Amino acid sequence: MSRSSWSRENWSTWWSVSLVLWMLTAGCGYQLQGRNELHLPSGATHLYLARVEQPSTDSWMEPVLRIAVREELSRRGNIVWTERERAQLSLTLRVVQYGTGASVTGRDDITLKSQAVITMELFLRETATGTLVWASGPVTATESYRGLEAQRGATERAIAEAIRRIVDRLEPRF
Repeated sequence: MSRSSWSRENWSTWWSVSLVLWMLTAGCGYQLQGRNELHLPSGATHLYLARVEQPSTDSWMEPVLRIAVREELSRRGNIVWTERERAQLSLTLRVVQYGTGASVTGRDDITLKSQAVITMELFLRETATGTLVWASGPVTATESYRGLEAQRGATERAIAEAIRRIVDRLEPRF
């Protein structure tokens, strides 16, 4: 058997198996997380990020939170970010709890691994009436890191994960 025919046979087998697996999973309604079409309450598309509440004294955290929630919602739906007067829904993102600290210590109480933990929730209100139309409930995400220089990156990854999970709750489930 020549080398090129062996490659074609493997490719053909791989392609056939992949196609069968895709058909099986698609047939039962399975979809990759974050791929469903985003449906906001009342079919809203025009949003205003009214407030970000966070207990941290880290000045970099609020802009990171604002950017993360805007990017995640925009990536998943047909969202227009606008000023309050033109918005259908206003958003409040609240950090309920945030902390970093040792998660694994060595024999001499030396920190070997640390963890950033963040719990947050998102509230959607009709802009015209102020009526609460959706609340995510608390969502927690954690990210491990080693060394103080890695703390901010771990916190940013935990923020992104928590916001991803919050927006997942807006998507339809089958």
